[in-house]
Amino acid sequence: MPKLRGTLGIAEFYEVIFKDQPLTIDDKIYEVVDRSFEFLDQFSKNKIIYGVNTGFGPMAQYRIRDY
Repeated sequence: MPKLRGTLGIAEFYEVIFKDQPLTIDDKIYEVVDRSFEFLDQFSKNKIIYGVNTGFGPMAQYRIRDY
């Protein structure tokens, strides 16, 4: 069973996609995602940041509602 520890290589990708192997994600990855979310949540307050709190392309003129 592939375990994601920061990167997903070709071999792991192949096992998951073509051999239906489950993928587990290391707790440290979740911690990085949480820290990144908290940073963006605070950093984007009272700002308009393309693709973070707006749509993409033609939808960029629309702000995405806070969660």
